[in-house]
Amino acid sequence: MVEMQVRAVEEGLRIAEIPVRSFRRPAGKSKISGTLRGTLLAGSIILSTIGSTDLRRIWTSLFSRPIFGEC
Repeated sequence: MVEMQVRAVEEGLRIAEIPVRSFRRPAGKSKISGTLRGTLLAGSIILSTIGSTDLRRIWTSLFSRPIFGEC
């Protein structure tokens, strides 16, 4: 999902946040927002996805250029 949002921004698309109804969890707690460890893990995954998307874009732009002498 994060990669899709980064791609939308790169393409200049508009992003809208749409409110949705939510219900209480039927059982248990969230593994992500319920603990500091889960929150940090989710955050690191999101940031690494954004970083890898940027690296892929930079790598592609560096090696898609023509080399001197090529036409």
